[in-house]
Amino acid sequence: MDIYSLWVLFMAYIIYTDETLDSRIKRVLDNFDFQGESGLLQFWRCSSLGDPDDIGCSLTLADQFCLSIIHDSRLMDYRMRCFLRNPFIGLETNVGNWFAGRAAQTGVGDHRTRRVVLNQDHHYVEEAPGMGQLVVPVFSNNSGTGLTFAGIIELVTIQPKESYVVDFSRIQDLLMMVNLTSTYMGKTMKVKYNDNTVKFTLPFLAKLPDLQEQVTMRFKELKNKTFCIKYEDTNLNLHSILSDQDLDFCIAESISNRTTVIRIQQAFLGDRIWAAGTWCSRLRQQGLKKQCFCLEGCFQISFSARLLWVSGLRDSKSVEGLLCPTRSRLEGFFEGRFCPGSCDEEDFKGY
Repeated sequence: MDIYSLWVLFMAYIIYTDETLDSRIKRVLDNFDFQGESGLLQFWRCSSLGDPDDIGCSLTLADQFCLSIIHDSRLMDYRMRCFLRNPFIGLETNVGNWFAGRAAQTGVGDHRTRRVVLNQDHHYVEEAPGMGQLVVPVFSNNSGTGLTFAGIIELVTIQPKESYVVDFSRIQDLLMMVNLTSTYMGKTMKVKYNDNTVKFTLPFLAKLPDLQEQVTMRFKELKNKTFCIKYEDTNLNLHSILSDQDLDFCIAESISNRTTVIRIQQAFLGDRIWAAGTWCSRLRQQGLKKQCFCLEGCFQISFSARLLWVSGLRDSKSVEGLLCPTRSRLEGFFEGRFCPGSCDEEDFKGY
C-alpha cells in the first residue's frame, strides 16, 4: 500500500470514527457500482442480546438498501421475504442454507454462483430462486475492544455470476473507506482424523500447502508424517486431494452442493507402501507363480506412480517398479494392473 492510500485510510478513520454504523453502511451501499446489472444490496444488522456469556446475536434486515437502475420485481419480492426472518444465531444454531445466517456463524464471505443455480441435483428450497448471491460479514474496529461483528451485507443479482470474488473486493474497499472491515471468502472445513473432528475456515484462494498447514496445526501428531487428505462428497464418495487443482475442485463442488462443510479424511501412506512391499515379498517367498495373478493375459506390467507430499517433499516424485495385485492399490494412488514377484521392501524405502 502506497503513502497516498495510507493517508486516505487515515483521513477516513478520522472522519467516520464518530459516525453511526447506519450512516456508514448507507455510504457503502450508495457508492456500490452494479456495473449495469440488475441487483439488490442490503444490510442485515446484528443485534446483541446484551448477555456477556452469549456469543450469538439476532440478524434483522435494516432499512438501508440499494437497488440498481435496472429494476426487477423479483428483487423487492425477495427483500420482502427477508423481513420475515429475525432468528437468533449462535455458533451451534442450525441455519440450514440461509446464506446470511451462515456468514454470521462462520465470519467469512460466501457466494452462490451460476454453477449452483444450474445444478439440477438440489432438493432444497431456494431463498432467492434463480438468482446469484454474495454475503459479506461486516466488522467495526472499536478502540480497546478490537473487531466487533456488526452484520452482513448481502448482494443479490438477477443473473448469477461465475464468481463474486471481484464484488467482494469492491465492497471490502468501500468498507475500509468508512472505517469498517471484513474478512475473506472461504469455506468451513470439517476435518476427521481417528475419533477426533475439528473445524476451521479456509479461503477460496487457498492452496494445498495452506490446507496441510491448517491440518497439521490441529493434529500435531501428523507433523513430519506422510498422510493423504480426502474430500467426501454428498454421495459419500472420497476424492484424494493431491494438488491445488484437486482442492479447487473440492471447494467448487462444496459450493455447488451447498454443503456447510468440506469433510476430509486422513490416511497414512507410509505404512501402506511398506505393507505392500512386505506382502509382495512374502508372496514370492511362498513360491506363488505370476500366472496365478494373470489379468486378461497380462502377467507383468510396469507402472509409474506419482506420490505427492511423501516424506515431506513438496514436489511430485515418480516411482518405477512393480507392485502387488490390483486389489492392493494404495487408496487410488497407483494406477494400472500389477503383478507380484518382482518387488522388495527396498523398492519403497525412502518414499
